Amino acid sequence: MTFLFSKILRSCVVLLVTLTSAQAAVSPKTFLATLLQRVSYDRSAPPTLNGSTEVAIGLYIVAIHSIGEQTGSLSATFYLKQRWRDPRLDFQDLFPNVSRVRLHDAPWHQIWIPDVFFTNAMEAEFRDVTVSNRLMYLYATGHVWYTSAIKATFSCPLLLHNYPHDVQKCSIIMESFGYTTDVLMLGWLDKPAIIDHRNHISTHNLYETLLEECSQKYVIGKVPCLSITFLLRRNLGYFVTQCYLPSGLMVTLSWAPLWIEVSMDILMGLLIVLTLLMQTSHSDIPKTNYTTAMDIWFLVCVGHVYMMLALCAVEKVLRKRHLSGKADKLNLAGKVLLPMSFGLCSLVYFVNYMVL
Repeated sequence: MTFLFSKILRSCVVLLVTLTSAQAAVSPKTFLATLLQRVSYDRSAPPTLNGSTEVAIGLYIVAIHSIGEQTGSLSATFYLKQRWRDPRLDFQDLFPNVSRVRLHDAPWHQIWIPDVFFTNAMEAEFRDVTVSNRLMYLYATGHVWYTSAIKATFSCPLLLHNYPHDVQKCSIIMESFGYTTDVLMLGWLDKPAIIDHRNHISTHNLYETLLEECSQKYVIGKVPCLSITFLLRRNLGYFVTQCYLPSGLMVTLSWAPLWIEVSMDILMGLLIVLTLLMQTSHSDIPKTNYTTAMDIWFLVCVGHVYMMLALCAVEKVLRKRHLSGKADKLNLAGKVLLPMSFGLCSLVYFVNYMVL
């Protein structure tokens, strides 16, 4: 009797070890095939037929490559991370010793995935160097983790009233292509937007990120939508060295005739150089039908050089008519009023566009 009981116990142990080894030896490919066959999986049907499937989304921004001034666009490379639960893929009872499986052989073609697309994308592509940059994990509870690397260009209309002190708002808008909120809901992961600040563009600084729920109603119903907006402030280093300092120095040089006698041709030359600077500063931005901050600055500079030119002309006429007293008074007024006027205009300009 004891011998029989011992033999039965030994057989059970061997059977248990055999089953466990078989479960451990299951490859991801046969694992998914077995799981899908067991439930007669239909990838065209959403995970939950009597409710809404919640999809959590997050972005890892690898790099913001450029802001297209002429095209009004933002180019970036990022990882789109999605997480949802598909009860049909719960395998706790089938493989109790397996907690997570990485799926291979393009599993996104075999199971249901959210139909998320970028509403404002001008062009987009998956990264496939050196292999397809997509990753999918399936957890025992039926949760799916899907990550894909994407390079895309998004529409970003630019408002250039304050150029070059402008702050641009560029968004990435994600929306379901065909599901309404009663079938699919979009939400954010715990860390919805992670940004790698090592790869940044030299022309702008990213100083804030805004998250927004943008669901809206269409003919088919209310469609889920999420958007992430980047606030980008333009760097002023180039404009200080190439625009503000040269133009300010030229206005200052135009006051030289108040102290020394110089030819009027010098003032004309300064006006020509200021005009060229104005054209150069606008070479990288689209033509606008409104005045920008840079336009106002150059108008102030050109206006003060013109005033200096007019003052010199009037002073020369007065001296030719032997009205030296009035000419000296005009010269003294110019020495005081022109620097004060330019200094006050500069103060108002920079306080208005850089401080307020």
